[in-house]
Formats: sequence, structure tokens, C-alpha cells
Amino acid sequence: MKGFSRICITGAKGMLGSLFVQRLSHTNLLTIDLPEIDITHRPLLLNTLREFKPQLIIHCASYNAVDKAESEVEKTFLINALATEWIAQYSAENNAQLVYFSTDYVFCGSQGRTPRNEFFPPSPCGVYALSKFAGEEAIRRCQPRHFIIRTSWLYGPNGVNFVNNIIKATQERPFLKVVSDQIGTPTHTFDLVEYTIKVIENGEFGLYHISGNGQCSWFEYAQSILHLASIKTKVYPVSSAEYGALAPRPAYSVLDHFHLRNTVGDNIPLWPETLKKQFHTINPL
Repeated sequence: MKGFSRICITGAKGMLGSLFVQRLSHTNLLTIDLPEIDITHRPLLLNTLREFKPQLIIHCASYNAVDKAESEVEKTFLINALATEWIAQYSAENNAQLVYFSTDYVFCGSQGRTPRNEFFPPSPCGVYALSKFAGEEAIRRCQPRHFIIRTSWLYGPNGVNFVNNIIKATQERPFLKVVSDQIGTPTHTFDLVEYTIKVIENGEFGLYHISGNGQCSWFEYAQSILHLASIKTKVYPVSSAEYGALAPRPAYSVLDHFHLRNTVGDNIPLWPETLKKQFHTINPL
């Protein structure tokens, strides 16, 4: 990447971090992930960063088990908020730029059906959403040289994601029930990585929304996945209330790419095009 010879990637084995590692393999990289380095072990984390002296930290590590977070409050905030604050403090004190990935869940309590741009007031509900927004706020307090990037419904070749979960579920159940009253946008990790790099290289710090374009319900998304996978399992729509998830979810969290359009441009494809074009890279279980 232009302008950076030493880059640190946290969560380097995860769905998003592993693609950054692949994309930036020509660069001198420090990769941080379990079990070698736990970002909640502050002395080890800071010593590792001090030894490597990164010019850019791409902070992908996150606690993403949304329902489990409701019963693991301290662990969730430790990973998503406090460890993020430590990384932000380090980057500010050592003149390193910082990228942090947040979530459409910060709009969990928002009303209406208008796409949310970067100036739309957040209304996080639930432990996961609150912890990710706390991470955003920690960075804003500590480090002006930051890129906070909110994304949504992320899927890709590695890690746990909705695409693989749906395909796996068809092997275990005669039919599926999927929520139809939550509206958002699927985002492929490839698009998120490519546009994140464009934003970093452009050099305008701040808050960005980067997701797929278009919108759908989880039910419509599941139908598209099964069609592309040539799987005949029936899928039926249910309401959020009927589904009964532990943690609250946004009823509408389509992200508007206002900042992106007005800096590097927004040519991210509509989500069905990306899903169809890159489906063979997802490696369904």
C-alpha cells in the first residue's frame, strides 16, 4: 500500500483480517491474533506494537457473537472497546494511522426507512452494538488520524458468516425459517478491503460507510444464496418476534455511502451482482 512500509493487522486469521493479509502480502506485516497474541493482554499487545513500530494499524479483531454478547458483557467490552482504546492510544502516541471496523448495528434503535449516512444519529441497542460504538468513541477521543468504517452483513471466503451458515443449515434441517422484517445490505469482504485501501490511500480521515449497494431482507438474502447454490431446501419467512433472537437487531440498517461518494467514489456493485459473481470464492461448507 502506498506510503506504508510497516502495517499491523489485528484479527489476522479472521474473515476480514485474512483477506487484508493476502491483499497486502508484499508489505512488511505484523499479524496479531489468538493464540499467539491476545489483544486483551495489554502489556503483550503494547510491547508487540512497540517492537514492530507500525505506521498503520488495521484493527479487524472484534467480538462478533451478537447473541452470546448479552451474557458475556465484560468480555465483549474488553475486546471491542477497551482493547480498541489501548490501540488508539498507542497509535496516537506513536504517529501511526488507525483503521477501525464498526457495524450497522449502531442503528439498532433508529426509526424510519431512510438509508443511514455518516451524519445519521446512532442509536445502539444491545451489548454488541454498544461495545462497537464505544470503540468508535474511544478512537474519536484518542486519535484524530483515524478511519472508522461501518459495514454490514459481511461475508467472505473465511470465517463464520450468513452464507455458509445457511448452506450448512440445509444439511441439518428439512426446511429453514429466516427473518423477513430486518432490512440491510450484504457486503463481500473483497469489496470492503478494496474500498478501505482506497480510502486509506486517499488520506482523508473520518467516518465512512462501506457496504454492498442495494437492500434486502435476511429472507431474500437466504433465497438468493440457495438459488446460487442450487439447493432446493424450502425457506419460509418469519418475523423478528417469532424468531426470538436474544439480542436486538436493526429493523432497517441500509448504509448510505455519503463520505465515500464524495471522496474516492462509490462503484461497489449491487449486492446480488457481487454474490453471483464471487459465489465460487465463498467456499460454502
